[in-house]
Amino acid sequence: ASTDLTGYALFGGDWELEYRTGSIETEDAPDLDTQHDWAGLMSVAVDATSTGSGSSVSSVTVSHTTTSASDRLLLVGVSMDSTGGRTVTGVTYAGQSLTLVGVQAGGANPVRVEIWRLVNPSSGTANVVVNLSGNTDGVSVGATTFTGVDQTTPLGTFASAIGTSASPSVNVTSAAGELVYDVVAGKDATSLTQGANQTELWELANSGGDQRGAASIEAGAPTVTMSWSKTTSATAEWAIGAVSIKASGGETTLTQRVAAASDDAEEEGPTGTTPNRMWLDSSDIELVSDFEPNTAGVQKIGLRFTGMNIPVGATITGAHL
Repeated sequence: ASTDLTGYALFGGDWELEYRTGSIETEDAPDLDTQHDWAGLMSVAVDATSTGSGSSVSSVTVSHTTTSASDRLLLVGVSMDSTGGRTVTGVTYAGQSLTLVGVQAGGANPVRVEIWRLVNPSSGTANVVVNLSGNTDGVSVGATTFTGVDQTTPLGTFASAIGTSASPSVNVTSAAGELVYDVVAGKDATSLTQGANQTELWELANSGGDQRGAASIEAGAPTVTMSWSKTTSATAEWAIGAVSIKASGGETTLTQRVAAASDDAEEEGPTGTTPNRMWLDSSDIELVSDFEPNTAGVQKIGLRFTGMNIPVGATITGAHL
């Protein structure tokens, strides 16, 4: 390695690079593309999942065990036939009331999905009780506890969709280090198969066979598409709802490249024929000085980074190139 600064003399350097020869023993390092795409390990983890279902019932009770690990979040997904306008009127766990995250419902033969949450649920084994507005032709329930979840802002923005195709899907806003959770309902579906990058948490048909529900997770990214393949009539209704789970503690580091050659701006330095003139279409970037006669001098530059997806309310503690 060089024994002194290498570079422009104005900053105390020279153009002589000192070096040593020899061998280095090391495992193969990842290439630049791999380093750029690496998002670190997810700190949000799945603890346990429990399920239950029913037909012609007005409530479903599921026994569920929650760990004592820190930063817990319980999500309950409900997939149901909503003929007659049936809805979920409330969900409890160990007597604690859950909060509704979001709903999607509709169609000529209506189906409905709902997601409910409870921050810091009690550890141990207790019942999840889902109460309905009346008897429904079919309902599937899945309860999943997660750990490593932000206890102040545990979730992002709920996203949902509804349709009659054989491919339910929805796009979810998320971020690296988060975990996307979704619930899907399929009318008269004989199976539901999750998308390639998703991990299924549960899939369940109600005892009457009128509808099938499922849930899955996928690693976070700026935009995550949660998708399923539904085997049934292509015109049968489906509904899907999803939300991103935010990790707890520490700082999240975002790394982003300049996306295009035009994502820079240069301002001419204090000397030159037209000081303080701004260029937005330069073919190169002079990071220190521009030695062209008409624009000589130290320049100010600006770089634009797109797709950073900084969460609302986040505090930026530092940034560097």
